[in-house]
Amino acid sequence: MKQQRHTPSRLNFEFPEEARKHLKMAAIRLGVSVKELATEAILEKLETLELQEESEAAEQALARHLAKGGKTISHQDMMKKLGWNDL
Repeated sequence: MKQQRHTPSRLNFEFPEEARKHLKMAAIRLGVSVKELATEAILEKLETLELQEESEAAEQALARHLAKGGKTISHQDMMKKLGWNDL
């Protein structure tokens, strides 16, 4: 998920008190606001989830390709085929 500039929206939810204390201490250590740290953490988690979904989709596509009798080629062989083996 690429971080883009959007109009901010407010998010309100219950958060465990002990975790809030750790969040505040971490923000102080990093020299950022709790809001900045929490926002960054949420965006990083969303990006991780998106990458996992993309990886799973790619694995499923490969499985379908192989199930239909498709073939694969190694990275090294593809580099040779393209004439890029000297890179």
